[in-house]
Amino acid sequence: MKRLILALVLLVPVPAASANLNCLPGQLKQTLHTLKRYGDVSVISTQRKNARVAGTKRASKHAKCQAVDLRIVGKKDQAIRWLKTLPLDVITYSGSKNHIHLGYGGRHRQHIHVKRK
Repeated sequence: MKRLILALVLLVPVPAASANLNCLPGQLKQTLHTLKRYGDVSVISTQRKNARVAGTKRASKHAKCQAVDLRIVGKKDQAIRWLKTLPLDVITYSGSKNHIHLGYGGRHRQHIHVKRK
């Protein structure tokens, strides 16, 4: 856990052990592949066993390997506009986290921007 927190603070991608792309649904894998046209894509995390939705006891999409956190260096704004056209949850974070969360599945898609210091 300390390693994950330190990686986020230093803005360094989490080691590959926590970024297992094999478990992701096909649509998320294809989305990651297509995002490369917008710049360098760095996957921060995918499956996190026992992950919970903040403030709840519900399992998050990360726990089910239906979500990915990533960074894009390049045409990030264009990439976000494209992502919002897809049937995915798209959550963008600014500030120290400065990453994009993509979630697959669920009843509806949502597009949220979270401002952080």
